[in-house]
Amino acid sequence: MNQVSSGSGGKDAPPWKPGYFRRFPLLGISILLSAAVGIFGCLAVLSASDNLPVGTWSVQPSVYISIIITITNQLIPWALDEGVIIYWWRKVLHDKSSVKDLHRRWHQGDSFRASIFGLNRPTFAALAKSWVTIAVLANAPLIQQSSTVRFRTSTSNVNIVTDAAPVVPNGFTGFVSGRGHEPALLSPRFQEIATQYNNGSAISLNQTGCQGTCRSARLNAVGFQSTCNSTTYSFNLNPDGVETAQGYQVGPATTQGTKVFATSFDWLAEYPGVLNISVQYKNSPACDGNLQIRNCSLTLANVDYPVSVDGEKNTVALEGDTTIFDDFVRSIVDMEDALTPVTGPTTLGGLYLALHNQFNSDANMRFAGAVQYELLSTGALANRFVTPGSINYASSCMITFSDPMQELLAGAREMIFRTAIAAANGTNVQTMTANQTLQQTVYHSDYRYFAGAAAVSLVAILIVLGTFNGFWMIGRQVSMSPVEIAKAFGAPIFADLNSNLTASQIAKAARGQDLKYGVSPLQKLEMGPSSLMQEPTGGRHFN
Repeated sequence: MNQVSSGSGGKDAPPWKPGYFRRFPLLGISILLSAAVGIFGCLAVLSASDNLPVGTWSVQPSVYISIIITITNQLIPWALDEGVIIYWWRKVLHDKSSVKDLHRRWHQGDSFRASIFGLNRPTFAALAKSWVTIAVLANAPLIQQSSTVRFRTSTSNVNIVTDAAPVVPNGFTGFVSGRGHEPALLSPRFQEIATQYNNGSAISLNQTGCQGTCRSARLNAVGFQSTCNSTTYSFNLNPDGVETAQGYQVGPATTQGTKVFATSFDWLAEYPGVLNISVQYKNSPACDGNLQIRNCSLTLANVDYPVSVDGEKNTVALEGDTTIFDDFVRSIVDMEDALTPVTGPTTLGGLYLALHNQFNSDANMRFAGAVQYELLSTGALANRFVTPGSINYASSCMITFSDPMQELLAGAREMIFRTAIAAANGTNVQTMTANQTLQQTVYHSDYRYFAGAAAVSLVAILIVLGTFNGFWMIGRQVSMSPVEIAKAFGAPIFADLNSNLTASQIAKAARGQDLKYGVSPLQKLEMGPSSLMQEPTGGRHFN
């Protein structure tokens, strides 16, 4: 059979040069170092993103981790391929080996299946291959679980910058008409405020500084100073008719009756900065006794409201557990409306009209003879404040009501508060200190999963590193190239080549030779010059 010849021989032949620096496996060690950097790169991503709000990273940390671990899982097997080459050649150099040993060391380092099924006679290459394969399969799902999202609640003190009107602008709420100087219409702007109040709409607030829910803040704006008193008034609903010469005469209990429930807002143009609230109600089932009377006077003032701010929606609300008596009054507001009543725009008259339409109500009861007692009501509040259960006694004087004053005060307070926010024009910019509760979706790093993934990966790196042991004993660059293995086995086709050539040198020296696997002239299946080889046919036996 033709042989490949080369000029590489004698003193020109490459020498055998073992040594730490000459044979240092730079590629394999660099790959392992890159894999280790990848593991710690995942740790860096986890540390940098932990507890940061979702959205602060344009690309989610889990995506970066997925990319890094995917690259790492390609690097470790690549390094193992390099290490197995050194392991195989070192064993060939220093251990007596059968052909079966040579095959087993290569096969167990190349095939996961062979590394598992060859555990009855394991090699270090089998351990490395099996562990690396398991590590690559296990670390990706583990490390993916290390970066998730969760809700976090935090509290802190923040400064909120906002604005609210310290006074109601002159003529802001409505229009007064006629000789009686009664409010007739709401202004278009205040009509929006009243509609939003009736609909229970949230109050929008221009603010900066609050991102979550901010409470315990004090907002300075126009409000009311409230002064209230209570008294009673006697009533008698017992039938009081008497027989006279003129016939049966009835008394007031039958003709006029008694207002057993009444609520009213009142306002006078002569006192344009004051609203008056009056309520009376029957709270006893008796047919005579005392009606409860309560009166409150609300004077326009500059106050500090206890408020809460929703930073996500940019809305503000009066603290739910507070009343008008919790507002701190700084000063009484001087009204700009003329002391002499006039028609036209009114500062507070429109607010009175809106509250009057919303809350004025009464219920009148009188004795009606054979049908017992008659109850006539107007407005919604009489129905809302009737005592549950007593409504079954509407035809008797046993019906009772509860005190509506707190609701009327709350209505007036919210209406003037809404007006203060809506009328803000930048002249009362202020900074409030508030306690912020912030609920955020944040990235959460679970280092337990990372530790598991890092452990199996770092162990894999150390095991692969072990396959490079003894690299300094090898005197040339080696590979598992078939031409180098064939040369090492003394293939006749390479007989004339120097025995210490690398695979690339062998390929270069034999570049003019065309080879083919097939049937040689000696009737053997082997590699040889393509011109001499024939393709084998089925069923044929060979030497």
